[in-house]
Amino acid sequence: MLTKTEEADRDQILIYLSEYGGLTYEDTVWCFSVEDDAVFRTRLQHILTKQGNKWVNFTRKYPWEFFLDLYEEHQIVPITINDPRYPLYLSEIYQPPLVLFSQGKLTLLDQPALSVVGSRQLSTYGKNLIHKLVPALAQKLIIVSGMAAGADSQAHLSTIHAHGQTIGVIGTGLTNVYPRHNGDLQAYMGKHQLLVSPLPNLADVRKWHFPYRNRVIAGLSQGCLVVQAAKRSGSLITANYALQENRNVYASPASLFAQECLGNLELIQAGAKLVCQPSDILEDYI
Repeated sequence: MLTKTEEADRDQILIYLSEYGGLTYEDTVWCFSVEDDAVFRTRLQHILTKQGNKWVNFTRKYPWEFFLDLYEEHQIVPITINDPRYPLYLSEIYQPPLVLFSQGKLTLLDQPALSVVGSRQLSTYGKNLIHKLVPALAQKLIIVSGMAAGADSQAHLSTIHAHGQTIGVIGTGLTNVYPRHNGDLQAYMGKHQLLVSPLPNLADVRKWHFPYRNRVIAGLSQGCLVVQAAKRSGSLITANYALQENRNVYASPASLFAQECLGNLELIQAGAKLVCQPSDILEDYI
């Protein structure tokens, strides 16, 4: 157990605290920002004391050994922000995840990547765009998306069918499946591609998880392609995160009369690069 923190190293403590999920980002950074070990232990004791019974009950219900067994059973690798395997581009975003839980081919984290996002209610036009663009892009880039229904699933599947490599960022813990109908895809990607989550492994579906997931999608990628987005959609949130982090944003052409595509037109008006063919994106990566 890590209730006696003097028996654990800092990475173990950080991972365990991430599984706990009850501390603020600011408190965690404050605790781990000092090099002096005595000061670190004092700060750690201070923030855990403030948690009261919530922390005590968590350690009793879920001792550290519980998570070690969980990682082994599900082949999950926790990557702390201090780990050399932690993705460079993700480390540069505002408040990067302090631990990235990973399942699959970790080597995908250090390769050039493009995020592909779009509507959950993907139109035939949107599907055709993905099938036109993604297979060629997947020959040169890692395709990152969010494992949701619609554009996300199509982006992952198109990459797999093109014998490319893809990263799925999920909005729950890695031991949960969401959406349920993507269970087979998630299981396949956890073995043959890569799944990551910034959330505790036991976390289930919560509305606030998805903007957090979107920020990680944008952070893992040097560019973001929006295939089909309505106004005020989650895809636009991801694109805005990419813009905030000075990443390239790309948008496919859209009809003026299609409500489900008006977000694309807004992005193009705001300066996103119009994409009609894969080379429009690939030229920025060469």
